[in-house]
Amino acid sequence: MRLTVTNTDSIASSVPVLTIPPHLKPPVPEDYPFDSLTEDQRKQVKNLRSQLPLILNELTGTPCPEESEFLSDECLVRYLKATKWQLDESVVRLQDTLQWRREFRPRENQSDDLKEICGIGWQYLNGFDKKGRPVLTGVARLGGGMGNARKYEASIRYTFYLFEKAMMAMPKGVSQLCIISEFSGSSMFNYPINHSLTLLNIMERHYPEILATVVIVNPSWYIPVLYNMIKPIADPVTLAKGHFASSNGKQEQKAEKGTGGWINLLDVVDANMLPVELGGSFNFVFDINEYWKAFMGGNSIREA
Repeated sequence: MRLTVTNTDSIASSVPVLTIPPHLKPPVPEDYPFDSLTEDQRKQVKNLRSQLPLILNELTGTPCPEESEFLSDECLVRYLKATKWQLDESVVRLQDTLQWRREFRPRENQSDDLKEICGIGWQYLNGFDKKGRPVLTGVARLGGGMGNARKYEASIRYTFYLFEKAMMAMPKGVSQLCIISEFSGSSMFNYPINHSLTLLNIMERHYPEILATVVIVNPSWYIPVLYNMIKPIADPVTLAKGHFASSNGKQEQKAEKGTGGWINLLDVVDANMLPVELGGSFNFVFDINEYWKAFMGGNSIREA
């Protein structure tokens, strides 16, 4: 049902890596998050900040406890980058996100439903890439359990709860995550297309610029089908963040046009942070009870 351990002499562990090791923390640039911005872009951040009182005045419902995080300079920069520095569009998108967060409340865990979905083993946070970004690991073929309406809704909430936990685990200077999805044996019967479309829509609307890269490992025949469904609605910039890899490090087929092409996964993630099944040396065995205990215990807010 889930990833199993093969061909390794290392000691198996069910304890996920949810706190970044010190050696993977990247240096924080001076004047972050303005360090790479032009003078005109810096002015646009100030302009967007000046609009915040008007944005907040238009919102309804109870503010989320973490709402101030989405009013930070780092977040404002993300929205402006996503709209190619168009102030009016950034105002609309940020307001839409803040209202969505008040209604969806993505950090409320609803433990019973989320633990059930987590227990399938098809998505979980574990480890950090070479740039200090949290890694969200997926096993696509396990997604078939999302067919009924209740599990479908719970799975959407669970995915974005993972996003929220990833954001909380990011050290200062890191604002993106890495997604690695093992796709062998996947098809339309065990990885619903509508689930992918819903996730993509919410991610692009409410988590702009949070995605650094997506690596599809051992892609099945289903990838071109899924890609052709996603391509018409996805931002080309998002599509270009998609890459392909094999667990043995070899290129096995042609990459879809518009994606980032084939890569070696060990160029993205150190071997000791990458599960054995994905070509690494981390002998990780997913166990829901061990995982959930560590996952729900890691509620510390992002460090300053």
